Amino acid sequence: MLLYHVFGKKVVRFHCQDEALFKNKTLELELQKVFESKILKDHKVREQIGVVQSTCGCPNIRICDLPGIEGLIQWLENKIMECSSIFTTKPIAQGFTTPRVWANRMSKDCEGKCHIHEVDVDGVAIFYQNIPINSGDLVFVRGGTTYSSFKDYDDDDLQYQNVRAGDLLIHDRTLPHAITTHCSDEHRVCFIIEFKYF
Repeated sequence: MLLYHVFGKKVVRFHCQDEALFKNKTLELELQKVFESKILKDHKVREQIGVVQSTCGCPNIRICDLPGIEGLIQWLENKIMECSSIFTTKPIAQGFTTPRVWANRMSKDCEGKCHIHEVDVDGVAIFYQNIPINSGDLVFVRGGTTYSSFKDYDDDDLQYQNVRAGDLLIHDRTLPHAITTHCSDEHRVCFIIEFKYF
């Protein structure tokens, strides 16, 4: 676990060494089916510029229940619990709820607009399932306003997070962030979990 601060907010980084947890054939096929479903083709994402498929706001698509993802979910749950003393003031967390869990797939030339997570949660976990060369990077934005572009800010107000497949970043929900332009022909795929300890 690597703990660091960005613009006064806590960020934690892990890396999953077992690629079979997130790159197995069963999960890859299930993700392909999800992202190519008609539901997502008609689903618009206001935080994105360009072509992106997202299961956010699609209650009929339950990412945590996909065949092939079971081992990864267990790994993610363990890491989120490992961070409980960092992201909550509760003396001892017994567990956590996940108000929202979703998956995003970015296509070439897509960019993520600046945003925070409005839901009342303790933190946001982002797991990077596929990050090709020339992928878009997560960028934290000091004083970022919702739906603005990271390009509108001075370099001193940007903190780029270079990630690779298997990385897990956990951050405070109020830390504004965006995604730089995705310049690869291969898709960028990540899972997002909003969590609240109890």
